[in-house]
Amino acid sequence: MAQRKVTAIPATITKYTAVPIGSKRKRRVAGYARVSTDHEDQVTSYEAQVDYYTNYIKGRDDWEFVAIYTDEGISATNKEMFFSDNELERCTVTKGDLLMCEGGAYFGRTAIWDYDYDVCFQNHIHRLRPYGSVELLFFYYLFYFYKTTNMMKAQGTAMPGLSSQVLHIMVIPLPPLAEQKRIVAKIEELLPYIDRYEQAWSKLEQFNSRFPEDMKKALLQHAIQGKLVEQRPEEGTGEGLFAQIQTEKQRLIQAGKIKKEKPLPEIAEDEVPFEIPESWKWARVDDIVVKTIKRGKSPTYTAKSNILVFAQKCNTKAGNIDLSLAQYLDETKIGKYPEEEFMLDNDIVLNSTGNGTLGRVGIYHYSDNPNGYLVVPDSHVTVIRASNYISVKFVFYCLKYYQPRMEKLGSGSTNQTELSAEIVKALLFPLPPPCRAKAHRRKTGTVAAAV
Repeated sequence: MAQRKVTAIPATITKYTAVPIGSKRKRRVAGYARVSTDHEDQVTSYEAQVDYYTNYIKGRDDWEFVAIYTDEGISATNKEMFFSDNELERCTVTKGDLLMCEGGAYFGRTAIWDYDYDVCFQNHIHRLRPYGSVELLFFYYLFYFYKTTNMMKAQGTAMPGLSSQVLHIMVIPLPPLAEQKRIVAKIEELLPYIDRYEQAWSKLEQFNSRFPEDMKKALLQHAIQGKLVEQRPEEGTGEGLFAQIQTEKQRLIQAGKIKKEKPLPEIAEDEVPFEIPESWKWARVDDIVVKTIKRGKSPTYTAKSNILVFAQKCNTKAGNIDLSLAQYLDETKIGKYPEEEFMLDNDIVLNSTGNGTLGRVGIYHYSDNPNGYLVVPDSHVTVIRASNYISVKFVFYCLKYYQPRMEKLGSGSTNQTELSAEIVKALLFPLPPPCRAKAHRRKTGTVAAAV
């Protein structure tokens, strides 16, 4: 019988975990915290354990934090405990005692028991009861100072603690009783001012954090409502500018450059969102463009070509156009794209799908494309090509002002809202006089001239 040659193939993954052999895998670790009763006086210890073990596990590079499992307040069925008179005296708090947390993240935190009844405390609490006449609040504020300035040195790493021995040898300043009282009185005289300052500072911080964005919104609002600069009768009217744009559109239609579209409904009074100067005119966005407002096509990509596909991510959150994020179009599909679909200098781009990006506005410039590639939009981007008679930046700022409204006008599922071209076309547009809307002239020419 002929012998067979058998080649042994070594295993590459472990049998039970399917983890590659030899790979290093983080150990998944969970913490366990518990307290012995559900009394309020153990809440601090319980919270300290949870806080400590969470931070300890997350601090290990070789461990993966899973969870903290807890057993809070239920430890045994028999909760009765018996104490001798001496034991009761040692663990009883009476009015006027100063209490200090012994361990965990809260070590050194103090409070004065100011109730008329006594309670027992557990072994993670220190009781400080003065022998003679002292102003207890003085020591409360003193220990607060020690705690907040790290002058209390806890012992241990797994669970930092402040032992009775360390507490006994702690050095403290001891002024005369009368001075203690004066110090406390002065502290409590000034504390309300500090509290009020803290509240005022918090409000100021909130105001400062909102101020830049609020100012931008106010600036845009004043600009598009005609309140930012003075009105000058000699500059003409929005009606006159509207007529110029329509004449330009008719010329382009006759030349076959753009298609004649179905007119949109007249603007009703209840549609007008705010008042504009008498010399301005309400129009729709579709009235001020020289190219059909629509989204791009679904592209077929390739590894490398001379045509870029402009995606939503190219219109960055930072406010600039970044074509390094664009992919290449398969040039065999170029026949799907009419000449007017190739992007030109000063085209406005509008992100038209997705939560958080819907309605984001940008302006594409040839300077964003130093390699001179042809650029087409993908199906998630709407291109708006404004008339030469109106400032592209003015159109940009108007649309930027409308961005929150466009987000609300999106439709579709929660995960993928979409802004249709029809909604963009119908948006109301405040049209100022010609000089006020002086054009940032588009570089004219065909796509060939663009590259």
